[in-house]
Amino acid sequence: MGAFVAMHSAEIEIAGCRMLALRQGMSGEIGFELQGPEADSKKVYEAIVSAGKEYGLSRLAGRAVFINHL
Repeated sequence: MGAFVAMHSAEIEIAGCRMLALRQGMSGEIGFELQGPEADSKKVYEAIVSAGKEYGLSRLAGRAVFINHL
């Protein structure tokens, strides 16, 4: 029997930019994929990193290559 993957989507706004958020549940972990105009990517990325500082968010760079589903 295959793994069950639940996916839902909604339009959201981050830093004044509208995008589609896809909620993915893989292996019980919560994950989101954001889709929107490439022109907004830097602004959205910076807003997420800035908001995450309060929660200990850190950039993993190459260390995240093999855990990108988390």
